[in-house]
Amino acid sequence: MPGEDYDDADDLGPSSPLHPDDRLWRHPSEMARLGPSGGPWPIGPDPDEVPTVTRRRAPWALLVTSSLVGASVAVVAILVTGLGERVIEREIVQPASVVPAVTTEPPATPTTVASNGLAEIVDRVLPALARIQVSAGEVTVYGSAVAIRADGLLLTDAAALAAGGDIEVRLADGRRLPGTVVAVDPVTELAVIRVEADDLVVAEPAERATLHIGEVAVAVGLHDGGGPTLSAGVVSATGVRVRRTDGTTLHGMIQTDAAIPEPSAGGVLVTAEGAVIGLTARVGAGTPFGIATPIAVALDVARELIEHGRALHPWLGIEGRDGPSGPVVVTVIDAGPAAAGGLTADDVILRIDEVDVVSMSSLVVALRAHEPGDTVTVAFRRGGEDQTCRVVLAERG
Repeated sequence: MPGEDYDDADDLGPSSPLHPDDRLWRHPSEMARLGPSGGPWPIGPDPDEVPTVTRRRAPWALLVTSSLVGASVAVVAILVTGLGERVIEREIVQPASVVPAVTTEPPATPTTVASNGLAEIVDRVLPALARIQVSAGEVTVYGSAVAIRADGLLLTDAAALAAGGDIEVRLADGRRLPGTVVAVDPVTELAVIRVEADDLVVAEPAERATLHIGEVAVAVGLHDGGGPTLSAGVVSATGVRVRRTDGTTLHGMIQTDAAIPEPSAGGVLVTAEGAVIGLTARVGAGTPFGIATPIAVALDVARELIEHGRALHPWLGIEGRDGPSGPVVVTVIDAGPAAAGGLTADDVILRIDEVDVVSMSSLVVALRAHEPGDTVTVAFRRGGEDQTCRVVLAERG
């Protein structure tokens, strides 16, 4: 018959039909019916053989319908010690250098959160938040803060305290308590405030260090009336350098398209599961993005402010600028660590120990993994030749 896919010369009379795998064609009904030996074709795994997966949630994990792809449950191991060097080029176009964490995980899929999921996020983080009111004469400034210890210690963005004056802290349960400043770090613009209380609800940080571009980011704080504010977006960049309107340059920040009103700065940035990933900061009016200090950085600075009254930032002892191949040394401070190690002007810094640096901001972030007094190996390029030297970091004054 015309159109049939066989050769008349091979017609040897009636016989058992060939197995589908031995023919050049198959009837559609055979696609799901026949297996390799003529038996039923397996359509899927036996439901009784599918293992049950138990998913462990973060402390503030929510019942959301979609999870963040590639989320790591590794305990945050990088407790950074601060910033390092002076950046000469101050005019920064956002986003600047992005230095993502090294990871073999697949990129995250953007996640959406149902409206009731957002309400649950507020319910989970609100008990740990507080509104701060700073009054100096006729000037009143509002901000948010987050409890980091039950015995009355809160962490906030230092910009709200710049005017000085009396501090009133309004806790989530409605109590109004006077606050005192424990210490302020002018490098990271973080501050610790104390109130007379021993029953604060403490915020818990995310259990993972790696963030993925595109994952949900929810900023939660308090407005000037004391009620909660929430804005949702995504993590749009990590490791960015931000110049605030007061002239302060912040390094290694999280950038999000979630708006952060000034009174809510000092609040928290959380994932779709309610895990705290950052402490929000003020950028300035009209800025189209929000920023947050990574929670590991914020908590490490807070610990040093509480223990020492200051943050212990390691110092390399250079002034530099961004170059096409990495940070370029402009000035080596006399009698500083870099001078003692042999660095000179025009050297291009390539690595700190095994960490590649591509900009002054990434150099600052690389130094955060160390403390004053640590000895590091600095790889640099001089006159087209790659070299290394050993530098003992000092404490930034």
